[in-house]
Amino acid sequence: MTTALNLTEAMIRKALEADVSKEIRLYDNKVPNLLLWRRPNGKARWYVFRRVAGRMKRMPVGDGTTSDSINLVKARELGRELIGNLASGNDVVAERQAKREKIIGRPGWSTVPA
Repeated sequence: MTTALNLTEAMIRKALEADVSKEIRLYDNKVPNLLLWRRPNGKARWYVFRRVAGRMKRMPVGDGTTSDSINLVKARELGRELIGNLASGNDVVAERQAKREKIIGRPGWSTVPA
C-alpha cells in the first residue's frame, strides 16, 4: 500500500539528495495519483497514474531531476490538467504520440505494422 504525503519542496529536495542507488516514489495527497518517481539511476520524473480501459497507465508529467525541472507547484498544475483531460475522455497518450510524429516526421515504433 502506498501513502500519499503532503509534499513540500524541501521534502522533495531531501529525498532526491538521499542515496541515489535506491528507488523513491513520493505520492502527493493534494493531486490524486501524482507521483515523483526517482529510479536507481538517479533520474526523477513526475507521473500521473490512471486506470484507462481497465489497465493502469503511467503518463509522464515532466522531469524532476535537474535545476530547470518542474517544481512541485507546476507538477500539481500539469497533473490536474492531465487528469481533467483524461476525465473528459481525451486520449492524451494518442495526442502526444501525434505531436511527436509531427515533429520527427515519421510514425513512432508503436505504429509500425507487424
